[in-house]
Amino acid sequence: MVKKTDQRFSKADTAIREAFLALLQANNFDKISVKMIIDQAGINRSTFYAHYLDKFDLMEKVQESLLNELIKDLPEINWTSQTPLESQFKQRSINIVNNITQHRELVSLMLSKNAGHSFESHLQNRSRQVFEDVITDEQLIIPREYASVLLTASVTSALTTWVKNGFEESPEDFADIISRVMPSIVLQLIKPA
Repeated sequence: MVKKTDQRFSKADTAIREAFLALLQANNFDKISVKMIIDQAGINRSTFYAHYLDKFDLMEKVQESLLNELIKDLPEINWTSQTPLESQFKQRSINIVNNITQHRELVSLMLSKNAGHSFESHLQNRSRQVFEDVITDEQLIIPREYASVLLTASVTSALTTWVKNGFEESPEDFADIISRVMPSIVLQLIKPA
């Protein structure tokens, strides 16, 4: 039996993901079948099912992996630091925009009509988790649920608009836009010290 740490397992997984993404560039997700994926990847059906439950599981894993890359290396927010919160949130904005830029083709594909709308909701959910990890209930002037929605909806909508508009602004210009907006929204949601 092939172990999941085996190099062959890893190569097969890469082949499956690459085949899936190539198919997704040309086809709507609903039109892609497991048979199409295995034919494109040059593997057999049992190899596919050793990695994924179905095409939905594959899409979920691809999106989860991408989201992990997008929030990788985010600097922590230190509420007691001498560094102003605006500067800390600006650095987070720059990191997120740089991560999106590094993965621009995959982000664009996941936000395309071929992929449907599942990535947008995953992006909002992950953004909400990241925000909630930074803020405690005691710091908020309104309930957490509403604070999370206000911040995540504004930031993720701006990010998806930037991507869907073909990255019109440079990463630096877009990071500047986000870093001007995000701190002011966050600071409006925080109780004064």
